[in-house]
Amino acid sequence: MIATTIGASFDGLLPMPVRVEVCASKGLPTFDIVGMGQVEVKEGKQRICAALAASGIVLKNKKITVNLAPADVRKSGVYLDVPIALTVMKLMGVAADVDVENILSFGELSLDGSIRPVKGAFAIVEQLHQEISVLIAPSAHADVQSYFPDLTVIYVDHLHQLLAYLQNPKAYASPSMPKKAESNFANSIDFSSVRGHHQAKRMLTVAAAGKHHVMLAGPPGVGKTMLAKAFPSIMPNMDQQALREVKTIYSASGLEEHLLGLQPPLRSPHHHATLPGMIGGGTLFRAGDFTLAHQGILFMDEFPEFRRDIIEALREPLEEGVVQVRRAKGLYQYPARFMLLAAMNLCPCGNLGDPTAECACSQTDIMRYRKKLSRPIMDRIDVSLILPKMPWSKVWTPSETQTSSYIQNIVVKAREQQQRRWGKNKTNAMASIDQLKEKAMIHPQSLTYIQEIVDTKHYSVRSMVKVLRVARTIADLQLHPTVEKRHIVEALQYRMKEEL
Repeated sequence: MIATTIGASFDGLLPMPVRVEVCASKGLPTFDIVGMGQVEVKEGKQRICAALAASGIVLKNKKITVNLAPADVRKSGVYLDVPIALTVMKLMGVAADVDVENILSFGELSLDGSIRPVKGAFAIVEQLHQEISVLIAPSAHADVQSYFPDLTVIYVDHLHQLLAYLQNPKAYASPSMPKKAESNFANSIDFSSVRGHHQAKRMLTVAAAGKHHVMLAGPPGVGKTMLAKAFPSIMPNMDQQALREVKTIYSASGLEEHLLGLQPPLRSPHHHATLPGMIGGGTLFRAGDFTLAHQGILFMDEFPEFRRDIIEALREPLEEGVVQVRRAKGLYQYPARFMLLAAMNLCPCGNLGDPTAECACSQTDIMRYRKKLSRPIMDRIDVSLILPKMPWSKVWTPSETQTSSYIQNIVVKAREQQQRRWGKNKTNAMASIDQLKEKAMIHPQSLTYIQEIVDTKHYSVRSMVKVLRVARTIADLQLHPTVEKRHIVEALQYRMKEEL
């Protein structure tokens, strides 16, 4: 006799369905698991047998064989404890009236029969919910049901409760679990708290509206990091599609508690980070900061101090919104559509650009420092600005009245303009040159001015396309239908300066 059900495991960040097949026959009592289960899966038989015994189900005189299909793919983690126990209970005759074949379940079993939560629950259900009729999960994952209202979810925290459900599904009542409170903007500084820097705030408003990549430069202490910390507070909230994408990534990585409601994620890696830490890697694959910043912001402070291979690895995410990782089993592609917010000093000692301090760097030191940032990388940055040192009088006497909420409302209206033009979840930063030509409504006078700039400044084609994208965003912030010359002029002010 054979019983089957649905379990899950992970291949990198991707949840995969596992068909759990259990056969019980008479013979010497053995419990074998086949199908390329890793150590934690094979050790599960000890947990499962002890948990079943603690729940009153003894497997005496039974030869049990568990097959995990597909058998040619490795399975890792403790996700399969509950589905294996479920199929064994079915074979023991305690679930005669319940069809477990299309039930998805997961959870780690304790020796006393209690069921612990596992990481990746949301990612598993998001990937497999269309293939199942019922979900059985620990009550710690109760927040999952709000995203899948049409799915029947049964919560169990002990094999006794699972047994009660299998014996009488209609009478079973899941244990109650209070809904987790979601926070929002918990770690953000309000823009009104940032003294001065009106041009930088304007540039960041443009960047937030069009999802443009940003570079902030200047001496230490001028406010680059403070502006970066305030930046998330003016970003529009994620819509449901973006939220599900981000929640899936963080769920698979075991980092759901790091999410702040609908606020886009902010990742701030240290400049000593390794390449696998940024793009993802490890024996048991872990998402890197490029992927964890998907639909959010990647803040790279001390940008030139990052390793050269990390900086160059930004090329594909900045252009395509994905990161590709070559591993022994093949090529894996993960989402990485983030906004880059980079900050840097103008020289190794940091004093260049500070009128009150003397730079101790030689010209050779400065050139070597800036050569860490290649031309292709700098071309991919849409807007940049060198921040001046603020006079103490402006720092001590606040004059800023625009709050983050006020700026965010302006940004949201500009995003709505872009979605009407390009489609859902599309922004000006994603527009191709053909799309700009067809739908951006660039005034003929602006095109003539752009031609003059190309002839005199010798900008690359990529640079000028980015100027047009930024100009279109500036026009959207003003709710202006066409891109005028003044919008081009402002966009050119944000191009990378020669000092960088």
